[in-house]
Amino acid sequence: MAADPRVRELCDRWKLAVPDPPGSFLLACRPSPWNPERTVILAAGRDDAGVLHGVEDLAARVVGAGIPDPQVWGS
Repeated sequence: MAADPRVRELCDRWKLAVPDPPGSFLLACRPSPWNPERTVILAAGRDDAGVLHGVEDLAARVVGAGIPDPQVWGS
């Protein structure tokens, strides 16, 4: 889990652990440790499949909430 050092840093800082089964993921939303005026949304997976499931779940939540496409998603 957390091949990316930034993901590992956030999981450690926020005391988060991805569940053990393959394909598992977690989503977290917390104030940014780098800029307290911003929020970080973290999708972390046990493995590549878990990251994919986490990103799919996050996307479904954004679409389900009716949030308009923010510019951050654009090119």
